[in-house]
Amino acid sequence: MKAGIYIHIPFCKTKCSYCNFSFVINYPKTLPERYTSALIREIASCSDPPLETVDTIYLGGGTPSNVTAEIIDRILSACRAQFQIAEDSEITIEINPDTITPEKARQYRKLGVNRASLGAQSFNDAELRAVGRSHRANHILQAFEILRAEDFGNISLDLIIGLPRQTQDSWLNSLLQLRKLHPEHVSLYMLDLDRETRLGKDFDRGRTQLPDDELTSACFIDAISQLASDHYDHYEISNLALAGWESRHNLKYWMDAPYYGFGASSHSYVDGLRFKVEPDPERYIEQINLTGSAVVERTALSRERMRNEAFYLRLRRTEGVDLEAFDRIYHGSITDAHAEAIVRLTDAGLLIKEGGRLRLTPRGILLSNEVFQEFL
Repeated sequence: MKAGIYIHIPFCKTKCSYCNFSFVINYPKTLPERYTSALIREIASCSDPPLETVDTIYLGGGTPSNVTAEIIDRILSACRAQFQIAEDSEITIEINPDTITPEKARQYRKLGVNRASLGAQSFNDAELRAVGRSHRANHILQAFEILRAEDFGNISLDLIIGLPRQTQDSWLNSLLQLRKLHPEHVSLYMLDLDRETRLGKDFDRGRTQLPDDELTSACFIDAISQLASDHYDHYEISNLALAGWESRHNLKYWMDAPYYGFGASSHSYVDGLRFKVEPDPERYIEQINLTGSAVVERTALSRERMRNEAFYLRLRRTEGVDLEAFDRIYHGSITDAHAEAIVRLTDAGLLIKEGGRLRLTPRGILLSNEVFQEFL
């Protein structure tokens, strides 16, 4: 599998109460330019570009659509100067619904961006306000219309399950609105409550109530069922797609392919080596300007750890793991290495083995984090 590139752009309009990613708000006007210059220098100083052609680029954040198209142009040009980018590459940009305009979408397409990931999160304004999102439901509809009008034929739309004030009725309405839009790809994320975020602290202090596990599980099951009736394939725990529209970039993470990360808080994985970059944008800029690198952590994975991580990442895909092929790639029997855990999880109804493949059951998908802990 060819390599991918991830670019982190940390600039946001507002601070979402659940977000634990690297981002900045209320930043100096000079920061995007200084950050972009550092980012381009980091890309140019990559000492080991892949022999394989890169065929995915993912612009994430933060809010990449919060910066000018000229900045996106410079970043993509730097990637093309340093790496061999396939002509049929999937190039994705994350977009907040209230940050896109027809002109900006038009410019993205001219730059070769051919996939938009639209962070809807909910079609309920009360839920959006509760977590500090800057957009409202009408912005989602407008943004989707703009992207379609400007020739985006590959749109992914995100929803979050477990938001404050979310009920089963409000969830079903959000799901209905999404189905009417019929994007090529859908991501359904369970709210990951980080205790260090504002939402996490409010929850711990009793200031915010969240839907319970029974409700969030019901919402997830409803979504998978209804989207299946619309011909979406549930191909990974949190992701569904119409035939042929899976996220090519994210498949690299799940299939142990190499990827290069650039920008604050980014990660790279190449030849069994993992790199983590400084998460603070200002310190990132400082380190890049001093040395050309802002890597703060380098990890050489042992053969056993590489195999274990590749195994549980492949288990994220609903098709499961082809055990014979996996053992051939990693030179040993994964079922022998984890025999007790696999038997225990199978007996608990979380894993099932069929036709030489091991995969999560529907219940195992809901409890996947507990399953994966067994293989770390």
